[in-house]
Amino acid sequence: MTPTSPASSPTTTLLTQVAASLGRPVPAVWADAVRAEPRDRFLPGLIWLRDGAGGYVSCDRATDPVRWAEAAYRDVPIVTRITEDADGFQEPTSSASAPGTVLRMLADAALGDGQRVLEIGTGTGFHAALLAHRLGADRVVSVEIDPLLAETARANLKAVGHAPTVITGDGAHGHAPAAPYDRIICTCSVRSVPAAWLAQTLPGARLVVPWSTSWITYGTLVLTRRPDGTAAGQFAGYGSYMVMRGQRASADLDRDLLRAGQRPSLSSTALSPGRWPATASTRSSRSGCVCPTCGTPGPPTAVRRTPASGWPTTPLRPWPRWITTAGRPPPTACGSTGRAGSGTRSRRPTGGGSVPAHRRSPATASSSPPKGNASGSARNGRAPGPAPPVTAEQPARLPPKRPSAP
Repeated sequence: MTPTSPASSPTTTLLTQVAASLGRPVPAVWADAVRAEPRDRFLPGLIWLRDGAGGYVSCDRATDPVRWAEAAYRDVPIVTRITEDADGFQEPTSSASAPGTVLRMLADAALGDGQRVLEIGTGTGFHAALLAHRLGADRVVSVEIDPLLAETARANLKAVGHAPTVITGDGAHGHAPAAPYDRIICTCSVRSVPAAWLAQTLPGARLVVPWSTSWITYGTLVLTRRPDGTAAGQFAGYGSYMVMRGQRASADLDRDLLRAGQRPSLSSTALSPGRWPATASTRSSRSGCVCPTCGTPGPPTAVRRTPASGWPTTPLRPWPRWITTAGRPPPTACGSTGRAGSGTRSRRPTGGGSVPAHRRSPATASSSPPKGNASGSARNGRAPGPAPPVTAEQPARLPPKRPSAP
């Protein structure tokens, strides 16, 4: 068999892909680590790859070695364990991160010689191998909650000549016996940073932690531990990791099936999402996007109109028009921030369904502009006026100019 030249080796190809993703060459110290720690040595024989339709397709090294090897040295995440429900729903439970994301995290960690690192989530062991190559195995502690994964990672690391400390346990608790640490790198996302991590780090330590919310799992926190035991930092725009097991939601938002043991519940409300009754005691939400200025015509895609939902506009703002778009208007249009509901909060109804002064009948409208922060006619000592009927096709009308408040 003819040896593969360094210029055409799978690792060189991988580093080229990562450099293209980063927009710059991979730092030499980490390029050397990637060359020294072959990624394929940390992958199981059976892996799962994206099928292009939102699911996964298996790839077995025994039956398709070429495709398996190509996947091992591409800058993509690889699912290493998956569960499938009776209805065919596939849920990844473990994966090997994309090398480009791994190297971004290592770069953001700004590792220095002699530092001690705590890794949360050992996974296959590849990340720990890169750390051990850079710092030495005695400076690396890795915690894995899954006993089988922890044992597999130990075997993978031993096979390439590394023996960092791999602990089987809950990463949220860190590993106090080996503390304090100069760096913490997490390979799962969190919704809150565990207090144990801050307690086990030195002042000035850096924490690189993928972030998650109820709506999106994306982005990475790069934090610096303060002397008072708190941490502050910034978000980096990369990284989408599985949520730490102890912080996962009890139900999935991406499917309409319940997990075993869960019971469905039904709730109802008398508040119509289409109309806001004048007798409602609270206003629970708003629909649409409030335009903060509206003094000039909006972008071509924007149509100003009274909200079809029937929510009254507030008389306290000089911009009582709404925007519906066939695509969000740019942030510079009409002073919009590009965020639905910008500048508004839920509040008590404005006098039982009252509307701005310029839309009231002459008998109820006031010539003087509202003052202060009172939100509604009742607060200003005036009887509320009736809300006029609103339809989806009602044309927008700009209000007459009013004198500014003294």
